[in-house]
Amino acid sequence: MNITLKSLKIARHLSEETTAFTATIYVDGMSVGHVKNDGQGGSNSYGLTREWEQKLEAHAKSLPDLQSEYGPLKMDLDLLIDELMNQQEQEKHLKRQFKKTTFFRIKDEEYKVDEWRTVKSPYNAAVQAFLDKNYGDRVTRILNKELA
Repeated sequence: MNITLKSLKIARHLSEETTAFTATIYVDGMSVGHVKNDGQGGSNSYGLTREWEQKLEAHAKSLPDLQSEYGPLKMDLDLLIDELMNQQEQEKHLKRQFKKTTFFRIKDEEYKVDEWRTVKSPYNAAVQAFLDKNYGDRVTRILNKELA
């Protein structure tokens, strides 16, 4: 089951306890309903048929626990939707950053989750040549290439 969110709209100005957002839920490319959160700390509200809500909840619960800074969290539909929303928002942010910066990692260096070396230029052949010249085969990841 491939679950995606489309037409995601995040309202940061309304977010207090949780992220205020609306989105359409797609399963395997088909729209099955919508989801929203008012940002006041409550759970998500779903505009789904009972059948789809049960299917999605069962699917979410079949997924592995989410590893967090507080320890493992049992996956459920709200957590799955929040993870999809956060992932989509992060990808959107990174794509904006890719227009002016190349993100890469070097072998045998310790990194935190969101820590990257950078080149202040969008990824292109000249940046690749710079990385090859200065780091050679020690470059283990180029995030711009991975998410392009």
